[in-house]
Amino acid sequence: MAKLQLRLSEPELIFALTVMQVASYPMPGRADLASFSTEQRQAALQTARAAMIARGLARTNAKGDIELNPLVVAAVGITVRPEAGYWLSYRKEGTALQAVYYNWSRTLIISNWVDADHTHHFEQVAGKDGIAADILARCQMTVAVGGGEPKFVLPLPVLQQITQEGISAEDRLMALKAAGLAGEVAIELGQVLGSPALRASLVAVGNMRQQPSPVGTIGWFVHQERLWLAVEAVPGSGQVVIRRGSAASLSQVVNTLISQAIEATPAHPLV
Repeated sequence: MAKLQLRLSEPELIFALTVMQVASYPMPGRADLASFSTEQRQAALQTARAAMIARGLARTNAKGDIELNPLVVAAVGITVRPEAGYWLSYRKEGTALQAVYYNWSRTLIISNWVDADHTHHFEQVAGKDGIAADILARCQMTVAVGGGEPKFVLPLPVLQQITQEGISAEDRLMALKAAGLAGEVAIELGQVLGSPALRASLVAVGNMRQQPSPVGTIGWFVHQERLWLAVEAVPGSGQVVIRRGSAASLSQVVNTLISQAIEATPAHPLV
């Protein structure tokens, strides 16, 4: 069975959300219906209606009402209302920030993102192992084998501060020293976090249909062909352990976080 793949322009997505009576779309490329004027909204909906009928993604029934293709309803529906969700954010050196959402349910898993042309992509993912495989394929660069020491512990606010865009190397170094890191150690970590070839983070949330429960966040950086992992020391501690890693250790922490969000999502057969 072929996997579900769907491409929708911004007007087409707005049309689908309108037919499905979804008031907002808090996903990448956010299609905020309230941002359109009445005239713009009507023009966009009419254009999208014709385009989706022509593509076989919608049809007019015997009563004259519009019906969406079940594939559209499935893909957009899971994206709007997953049971558990994962948000991948990554940037390779010299490129713009990329964001991909993975929307998990017991019946269907859909990844979605928006490209540079503002086209919304929806693709079926094969199981939770498929989520991890897609994440690693998107933002794992060639790294040297290795792991273990050195290992650093930083307060989360410090890590957030020193990885901000535009912070100078001097300010980054001062923040690290203020956090208690020694001179050479602070210099090394400042270089890793300040100019990586790739930086990425993955946020996991469970039980999204009932009581959204943040499960955790992990981050990783590639600098001079070395991979560095950033993982919370203890959930809720506000302390992050940064250590050298490998492709295998990255795969392990990604898979663990994915499983934890699913485990935090009880079955609700009536929702």
